[in-house]
Amino acid sequence: MNDETMENLDSETQDGEGEIVESDSEQEEETTESSQEDLVAQERKKFEDQKKRAEKAEQELKRLKAERAEKTKSEPKKVSEPEGQQSDTLSREEAILFAKGLSEDEVEKAKSIARVEGVNPLVAAESGYFKFWKSEQEKKREVEETQLGTSTGSPKIKPKKDFTTPGLSKEEHMALWKQSLGR
Repeated sequence: MNDETMENLDSETQDGEGEIVESDSEQEEETTESSQEDLVAQERKKFEDQKKRAEKAEQELKRLKAERAEKTKSEPKKVSEPEGQQSDTLSREEAILFAKGLSEDEVEKAKSIARVEGVNPLVAAESGYFKFWKSEQEKKREVEETQLGTSTGSPKIKPKKDFTTPGLSKEEHMALWKQSLGR
């Protein structure tokens, strides 16, 4: 037998009536096609299930967000220190504000504004409210400084000179004498 006839015998078998029966490879192709169709159907089912779960999760998320928004509208904002942060330690934001030249009172005011507005103290230090407060504090400080006496401690009102005032010159003494005589 030659090679061609061997291949024919391997690939086909004939039954008693002379009909050609499909080979094993053709049957395997059909089974793989049907199994692939089954896999595609299974994947589609998985996809549909995942899609339903995702839609359900999105609806739940929307409902929770709506509840949270409703809750925050009805409750006033609570002002508190962040958990785990002690008041005696210096935070990064505070250090930056001190480095910018702000005083301790100004840093505390920036922190309180940040807590109320729910922002970072660095952002609060740039806000209009903080800048207004700071300018008012500077005006108050300037007014206090102008009301202070000189650094030598001399009184604001000069005392009246009389004959017992030490260090009177001859001209000052004569002016006082004439004034006392009524001239």
